[in-house]
Amino acid sequence: MLIAGSLFLYSGCQMPVSAPAAGEAYTDGVLNATLTSNYAAVLTATNKAFDQLHFAKAEEKRDAVSNTLTTHTPAGDQVEVVVTKIDESSIKVGIHVGSFGDESLSMMVLDKIREDL
Repeated sequence: MLIAGSLFLYSGCQMPVSAPAAGEAYTDGVLNATLTSNYAAVLTATNKAFDQLHFAKAEEKRDAVSNTLTTHTPAGDQVEVVVTKIDESSIKVGIHVGSFGDESLSMMVLDKIREDL
């Protein structure tokens, strides 16, 4: 039986993973969340989270309203994080892992981003 907040085994390490909270939704393989922070801080925290999780160096693509960071897990799964500025202190983050999504790994990435803010 899977219980929210249970431990997730990843690369030989046990990591606590939370369930989606208020303001978060996991749909169609994408975990969406709104963070209260500034845009630059969220981008920095996302790159730091990738480093802490031992993901490959992120490739970044920017446009007028968002920044897409793409990396790979040590197992080779693609991780894409789209950071979109809503206003000066609200940032939308969308996390997609692999071809079909991985809710546990998406939550792990989001938890790390939050820790690094």
